[in-house]
Amino acid sequence: MNGTKGKMAEAFKELVCKKSFQKITISDIAKESAMTRENFYYHFRDKYDIMHWIFEQQVAAQLPEDEEPFEMWFNALFCNTCEDYKYYRKLIKSLSAEEIRSDLYPLFERRVRLLVQDCLDDSVWNLRKEKEDFSTAFFTDAFLGFYINYIRDHEEIDYNMLQIGLEFLFDKFLSTVRITKEESSERKQ
Repeated sequence: MNGTKGKMAEAFKELVCKKSFQKITISDIAKESAMTRENFYYHFRDKYDIMHWIFEQQVAAQLPEDEEPFEMWFNALFCNTCEDYKYYRKLIKSLSAEEIRSDLYPLFERRVRLLVQDCLDDSVWNLRKEKEDFSTAFFTDAFLGFYINYIRDHEEIDYNMLQIGLEFLFDKFLSTVRITKEESSERKQ
């Protein structure tokens, strides 16, 4: 991240690693980045705004396109988070679960909905919307909860164990849903 916003973002990340989110002031960010408070307010509304901007720039903007499999997206989410893992871990530990959840839910929900749509059986079209909404909410909460809890509870990402768990989840469990959908389509023909 370059430029004024990038400099402030780097300063903010350094501060989060040193002290809790709640104790960081705009003056702290301005001082750490060798900028003025006016400079900060020119670019950001508050410290939540800079926090969102960092996540958008470092994590969300780097995620694979919607056409890519969900498992690739979820794995990339962890990889992108890993680049500043200490910052994200401290941030998650400083904020309430509801603050984090409400902030990340739309990102997860949109991508999980695509996964659910890919897995749903079109032969039950009259129940499709209800099943889709229920499944999307269920899996969004599951994946989002896992992501938040993993970062909060682990000093660092264990890619081997995470990869083994994700492969099992997607290859053995969620692939069953996709296979069932394909079998249902074949029976119709």
